[in-house]
Amino acid sequence: MTDAGSPAEGSHPAPSNPEVSAPQTPNALTSTPGAPTISRWGRRASRVYLVVCAIALVAMLAETLTGRGGAGTMFAAVLAAPWSMLAANFLPPFPSNWPLALGLGARLVLLGLFMLLNAAIVRGMAARSERDLSRTATRVSTLVLLAAVLSSGCILTSRQVVIVAEPRGVTQLLGGTTATSIYRFDLTTLPAWNDHRGKIVRVTDVALMGDFSNPTGPIGPGAPVDVAVAVSPAPIAFPGVPSGSEPQVWGPLHLDVDARHRVSWNEGAARIVGHAQALQGEMAGDGQFDLLVVSRLTRPGIGIASVDNFRIGAVLEVK
Repeated sequence: MTDAGSPAEGSHPAPSNPEVSAPQTPNALTSTPGAPTISRWGRRASRVYLVVCAIALVAMLAETLTGRGGAGTMFAAVLAAPWSMLAANFLPPFPSNWPLALGLGARLVLLGLFMLLNAAIVRGMAARSERDLSRTATRVSTLVLLAAVLSSGCILTSRQVVIVAEPRGVTQLLGGTTATSIYRFDLTTLPAWNDHRGKIVRVTDVALMGDFSNPTGPIGPGAPVDVAVAVSPAPIAFPGVPSGSEPQVWGPLHLDVDARHRVSWNEGAARIVGHAQALQGEMAGDGQFDLLVVSRLTRPGIGIASVDNFRIGAVLEVK
C-alpha cells in the first residue's frame, strides 16, 4: 500500500523553490556591432587633402619652369596657409644669387612641410571629435571640416585678395653710369584694390615680374648690366629725376649682352630684398608710387635693360 500523502512511484518531488533560474542570454538591444568611428573618416580626409596638395605642388612646379605663374602657384600657397603667411613675415628672403632650381626646391620643401602639418591637424581634430560626437554628427562634422580645407576661400583665405597691376606709363632716363626706366603705378585704377581701399591690414607675397632683356643698341657695342628696382613713394613728375636715394626693393638681376630672361611670380618674389616694407607700405596706403628699373652699366660697351610686360603682384590681407 501506498500512503496517499506520499508521492507516487516514479514521480519526482516538486522543487522547494518555485522560481526556476533560466540561463541568461545576451540582449540584442544592448549588444550591437561596433559602429564606424570618426578616426577612419579623419584618415580619409587627411589623405584627400594631401592628394590635392600634391597636385597643387606639381602645378606650381610646371608653372615655374614654364615661366608662367598662375592658379596652381596660388592654390599651393592657400593650401599651406596659415603657415606660409607666418613664414613670409618672419623668415628672411632667399638669397638673390641662388639658382632658380635651388630656390624653387626650397619653396617646394617648405610648402610640403606646411601641408603635412595641416594634414596632421585635420586628422587630430577628427580623432578628438570621436569622443564627443554621435555617429551621424561625426560624419557631418568631418565632411564639413574636409570641405572647409579644400574650399580654399571660406576659412583660410576669406580675408585675402590677390592683385596683379600693370604700370600706367614709363619714362626713360640716361645719365652717367646708369640707365633708369621710371614706371608709374596707380592702384586706384585697379578694381580689386579699390574695392578694399582703407581696409588693407597687410601686404604679403609681393612679386615683380616681366621679360627682362639687354639688347645691343645702335649707338655702340653692348655690355652686361646688373638690374635692380627701387621705389619712389611720391610719383616723379617729368622732367624731374630720381634723387638716387630711393630704397632698393628688388634684385639684382644680371643680364649678359643680348640676354633675355623671363621672371615669373616665384622668382619675382624671391628677388625681393630688405626694403620691401617700403613698397608694401605704398601698396597698403594711397596706391600711387613709381618703380625705378635701374641698369648699372659695365664699360666699355653700353648696356641698357628693358622690361616688357612689367607687372607687380601681391596678396592683400583685408579686414
